[in-house]
Amino acid sequence: MKILSGILEPTSGYLKINSRVNSLIELGTAFDSELTGYENIDLFLKIKQVNKTELKYRVSKIIDFCGLDDTFLAQSIKTYSSGMFARLAFSTAIHSYFDTLIIDEVLSVDDEQFQNTRINVLNI
Repeated sequence: MKILSGILEPTSGYLKINSRVNSLIELGTAFDSELTGYENIDLFLKIKQVNKTELKYRVSKIIDFCGLDDTFLAQSIKTYSSGMFARLAFSTAIHSYFDTLIIDEVLSVDDEQFQNTRINVLNI
């Protein structure tokens, strides 16, 4: 799964993917613990090549979905609980561009309400 997600390179052979892939194998892989929640959202979306016209819309969707308020989003994510981190990372991942979403067991962290919200989103 890590090779399909682009996290690791194959040690032999090659892999050709003809779609945009996003993964939830290691939540927050592209996050920087020194940056704020807002800065990490922006960085992640830029890495995923979200264009400027879509950026504001996607940021708004991420913030609404993760349920974290401005006070927390303005803080460094190193101060977040594991549940807050999972909320932000999951929300950011599902609101970026992708054709294929690869999911591992990373979704077991956080509170019951958010787990139910995730289940509803992934059942579409």
